[in-house]
Amino acid sequence: MSIRAVWILAIRIGDDNAREDEGTRTLFSKVYPTVERRVKATEHDSYVQLADNASFVNSLVNKLGLQTTGKQFIETRDGCKHIDQKPVFEVDTVYGKVWPVLVIQQYGLLYCCLPMVEGGSHLRPPLIKISGLSAGFSLLLGMADFLGELPSTVDEMHPKLAELYYFVSQAAPFGTPKDTNPATVRDIMTKQSPALTHKQPAWKPNIYKGKSSLYFAVKEQIRAVQYDDLKVPNVWDVYGTVVCHAELEHTLPEVSVNLYSPTHSKATPPETLVTHPCVQAIESDLESILSL
Repeated sequence: MSIRAVWILAIRIGDDNAREDEGTRTLFSKVYPTVERRVKATEHDSYVQLADNASFVNSLVNKLGLQTTGKQFIETRDGCKHIDQKPVFEVDTVYGKVWPVLVIQQYGLLYCCLPMVEGGSHLRPPLIKISGLSAGFSLLLGMADFLGELPSTVDEMHPKLAELYYFVSQAAPFGTPKDTNPATVRDIMTKQSPALTHKQPAWKPNIYKGKSSLYFAVKEQIRAVQYDDLKVPNVWDVYGTVVCHAELEHTLPEVSVNLYSPTHSKATPPETLVTHPCVQAIESDLESILSL
């Protein structure tokens, strides 16, 4: 769930009289060299390096059809054989095709990122199997919420954009999103906690003072198809989520939760359990212990 690069673009849409450098402005960009080295080791001969910032942004804008080229017919972009997978795009650069580029629009700006595809992007796995897309989407939304709405004349020297570099380094160290919640990261950036004798867990960066509370939300869903025929077995699937929110005083290293699987169940927790990066799972045959 790593990110190769992120960009924030300000684009004047539909202004044919604007020069290319006036129409598109890169407000923020960051490339993670450590992730790039991992991608190169994974892709081998299929590796496509990132073009320089100006060249890549120009290719992306043309792909999105937001400049004057948007009024021109381009076969690779507008042809009937082209399959749209918005908000994920394949961008043609001077070094080759870069995929999957995730683009969302928030507060009049374009937030873009390029997730790393485990196993190699040249294999073109289904989007639902690319965990980096959900992590990248979460990071982009966190960045947008952190910045909020900026003036239309904003440039890369705006103080809020300077703070964004620190936000990204906390939310996604070395290109791996950990905690993209703006409120949590802002606490880390602005509050100074007293000296601690124990390491603070990722979900609790600052000491909480007040009444301790532990909130659990358990949601279970059943999807089934029943056939009125003894020769055709019924099909069913049970799935759900467990969300934990903890407000605890003092320094506590972890919160542990036991999840049990009935003995008659066809699937045990180790085979079906998907956890947040901040959660550690210890599994046995019939029991899973989650620590966060």
